[in-house]
Amino acid sequence: MKKTTQILIGITCGIILIISCKTTKTASTTPVVAATFKTSVKKILDQSCNGCHNNPEKKKGDFTTYAGVKAKIDNGSFKELVFEKKTMPPNGTLSADDFAKLKQWFDSGSPE
Repeated sequence: MKKTTQILIGITCGIILIISCKTTKTASTTPVVAATFKTSVKKILDQSCNGCHNNPEKKKGDFTTYAGVKAKIDNGSFKELVFEKKTMPPNGTLSADDFAKLKQWFDSGSPE
């Protein structure tokens, strides 16, 4: 009887080990690179925002420089219009991928 109990315990432990190994998630090996103004955000703004924001007649703010964009971030209008109300850009040229990059950049502290 003692030997049978030991065998059953061994089998149970083996099953638990196999199950836990199959359900263990491995960490992603792909490094997450934070977006910066220089590496990705400027390109998005050039394509989707600077038609209006770099137009001296409309005077909507300069989005060609980090300082110009940072001013809109600091006064809260960037967050409000791009992420909360989603009214910018008004012509709908911001793709879902570009929106996600801008959001990630903004949420990470808007690094230059």
